[in-house]
Amino acid sequence: SKPPDAASGPKAPPIGIGAAPKAPAAAAPAAPVAPAAAPTAAPRPTAAPAVVKKVKDTLRIALPNEPGNGNAYMMTTTEQAWVGGAFAEPVTIIAKATLDDATLSGFTKWEEKSTSVWRLTLRDGVKFHNGEPWNAEAAKFNFDFWGNKANGTPNYAFLGDTTTKVIDDKTVEVTCKNACPIFPRFSGFLNMQAPGWYQKASDKEKATSNVGYGPLKHVEYRIGEVWKAERYDGYVPVPGLAEGQKPAIREVTWVFRAETAVRLAMLQTGEADLALRLDIDDADKMPAFVIGAEGSIIGFRADMLWNPLLAKKEIRQALAYAIDCPTMAKTFYRGYSQCVGVPAPLGVLGVTEKNVKPLYDYNPAKARELLAKAGYKGEEIRLRMREGRFPKDVEVGEALVSSWREVGINGKLLVMESSKWLELHTTGPGAFKKEDWPRLSQLSPPKPGLVSPDLLLAAPGNDTLDFGRNLAFYLDCRSNRSKICDLNLQLKVEAALAASGEERKRQIAEVMDILREELYMHSLFDAPFLWGTQKDLVFEPAVGGRRIQINTIRWK
Repeated sequence: SKPPDAASGPKAPPIGIGAAPKAPAAAAPAAPVAPAAAPTAAPRPTAAPAVVKKVKDTLRIALPNEPGNGNAYMMTTTEQAWVGGAFAEPVTIIAKATLDDATLSGFTKWEEKSTSVWRLTLRDGVKFHNGEPWNAEAAKFNFDFWGNKANGTPNYAFLGDTTTKVIDDKTVEVTCKNACPIFPRFSGFLNMQAPGWYQKASDKEKATSNVGYGPLKHVEYRIGEVWKAERYDGYVPVPGLAEGQKPAIREVTWVFRAETAVRLAMLQTGEADLALRLDIDDADKMPAFVIGAEGSIIGFRADMLWNPLLAKKEIRQALAYAIDCPTMAKTFYRGYSQCVGVPAPLGVLGVTEKNVKPLYDYNPAKARELLAKAGYKGEEIRLRMREGRFPKDVEVGEALVSSWREVGINGKLLVMESSKWLELHTTGPGAFKKEDWPRLSQLSPPKPGLVSPDLLLAAPGNDTLDFGRNLAFYLDCRSNRSKICDLNLQLKVEAALAASGEERKRQIAEVMDILREELYMHSLFDAPFLWGTQKDLVFEPAVGGRRIQINTIRWK
């Protein structure tokens, strides 16, 4: 079970509280002095009133990507971390003070009844932005929505199928069809919305606004231009949790600019107060900056279901051997990046000293040999990407394609509009029934992409500090993000996701060893992310490196 609000652990004393200063020692009494006539006081000038500095309370954020869908249920983890969670707050967050899970405004505690059953208690006084009550029925609606595969939420894979039972007006019990031993950690991406509003809203309204109980309230979203929000004065704070306090910021505006140079210019001119994912080369051109360790690993995933060429291991190996990873990392990221063997850094559950090391070194001759062995005849191999996902992403894509062409691979780079790339990102086996898994390659690619995703250049996050997140997303047949459905691997994935403690760590590491060898996810190097800020802005990325936690941002 979990204590209320924040995770237990040592707490720093509140700022301003400490031992009271000692009073100065009393002076010895002086000898009596005969009274004298008081002199006439000279007139004193009236003191000017003290100048009170007005602290700024608005924030303008320049993002590299716009949400593919403004509905918080339909946002990816990155979009939720940047925008959605401020409106439709999730269940939990990893507290920076303790590095443990803590409930946010909607809940006070959770209790593990079994590895598949979790009981949650709701916080009193919380209401949605439109005045709808926050109660057990509202919580049930949200958990049931996330746990229904038919709804097509990108983050369904966190918990899979779930059912929710109302215990009383302030208590719900969530049951996972499959074991969910780290439910509190994974519920950090389950955002809560107002059921009454959601069920009546049109598709357009759902895609351009959110009604939650988070620290910000939706004002306006003009697709392709700007998203505006204002502070929700009815937000109920969480005692003892910095990430759960009422925000000092009154108004927030997000603007979307894919070009890194444009976001930098906005910061320099004061048009933006906070700009994401800027180049390390430009650090000295910013008013101030923070280097965020997102734990994201740049790499690519191959469609092994609907692209027969990429289903061949020899082709995937040839692609890997053709890449001079150390030179690319040094060229693009000035030594701030290291080549890795798996799509997560050390410190994430499942990553070991062994599997974090690259397995496929630069070997052009070996690449050519494998192409010949695979019977490669010059077919086009497409690398699909969206601009703005990580620093110098287009340059990385161009370098990869150039490397492949040098060994005889007919590579082509396709820089796609973000929403179109996301359609392919979420085209996977999760759209099919279990009985279809053995014959997926004989079926057509499903919606929303309807075509082979080919190779997808991306940088999967590791916000949960547990690689089970990415097993569930990218290697599980039940996921719409996966590009593989190997029935033998599936058994290992399901067992690892159901495990806890040291056994979970061992089993996840075992699956990671397989993906490293088979190149189910090809990893290049970690991505250094620069957050540019104005000098007087107090800002730190939340744990995991991606989340913009409005509650903790303020101006000096």
